[in-house]
Amino acid sequence: MEYIKAISNKEELEGTCYFEFQVGKFDNQFWCSESLYIHEYPFHLIQKRIEKYVLNFDYYGVTVVHKNNWQKILNDFQNILPKISQTQSYTELNKILTLQDYYEKSYSEKFNEIKKLIYKMIEDIIIWLEANSVKHSLFSILGM
Repeated sequence: MEYIKAISNKEELEGTCYFEFQVGKFDNQFWCSESLYIHEYPFHLIQKRIEKYVLNFDYYGVTVVHKNNWQKILNDFQNILPKISQTQSYTELNKILTLQDYYEKSYSEKFNEIKKLIYKMIEDIIIWLEANSVKHSLFSILGM
């Protein structure tokens, strides 16, 4: 559960199992200070929503996301945030995020705590996307 967050301070990273949301086109630099990092486990919570707009998403490589798709992802996240806050059960949350089966037991047991963490993570992604969409026309997602 401690992994369910978006990290903007790279000093907080533990290990290397992160997706890096990097502003601009990837230029062979990793672990950039202005990047946003999401651990591989909670990334699965948003992966399907990203793939909905980025058809060429590469889990293990570099995916460039242009502003039109970036805006669609941002809008999607903004639309689901209030829905997430209103969920009362794992089943309801699963309808929004299409969770993987192995989450059911642990997320059901600590549903309210998990829901708050997921909400905060998506909220932080929205903040990062909004802040960077003003200055940049694309960003890159660096996969595993």
